[in-house]
Amino acid sequence: MRDVTQEIFDKYSNASLLDKGGVRVDLFLRTEFMTADGYCAKPQAVIRHLMTSPIQKNLIAQIHGGNIKTLLKTVKDINKKYAKDFIGIELNLGCPAHNIMKSGGGSELLRCKEETLKIIEALSNASKLPFSIKTRTGLDQKDRENQTEFLVKASKFCSMITIHGRTVKQAYTGEADREFIYNLKKLVDKKCKIIGN
Repeated sequence: MRDVTQEIFDKYSNASLLDKGGVRVDLFLRTEFMTADGYCAKPQAVIRHLMTSPIQKNLIAQIHGGNIKTLLKTVKDINKKYAKDFIGIELNLGCPAHNIMKSGGGSELLRCKEETLKIIEALSNASKLPFSIKTRTGLDQKDRENQTEFLVKASKFCSMITIHGRTVKQAYTGEADREFIYNLKKLVDKKCKIIGN
């Protein structure tokens, strides 16, 4: 639950997955996502979405937005002011919420894939922390092939790509497409981790 359970979820996720049968399991946890536009306009009003506590480990700072200028400033500021708190920065390209898409962020970035690829490259180059993206299998079923091509190109600039196995049109309904995730893993840059959810 936003603003209520994030910290406690991270605490118990870390505790339950630190050790499985004597083998360390690394779990990548994300912060709530923070708007880059909001951060640039009123940083103190939105930075709380990235705030951490000592019990939170392996945290990736998750941001969203569609404006390359505010995204770049946000990425640079996280690197400069908050790098010690995070193991990476992630751009959300998967949120299907109307208010997020209306502002040009989340899944809206999948409508102009070539422009979004330029944003991904710029943010990756601007970040000293590992850069990743979180996305979906496409806008709809017809977009799957284009989405695959886009993600293969994007993988050159990402340390990790997390894929929600549904299209934007599906939102949170229907079956997750594990086959898309499995096939993509064979195609992307070898340095890029693929995580399905």
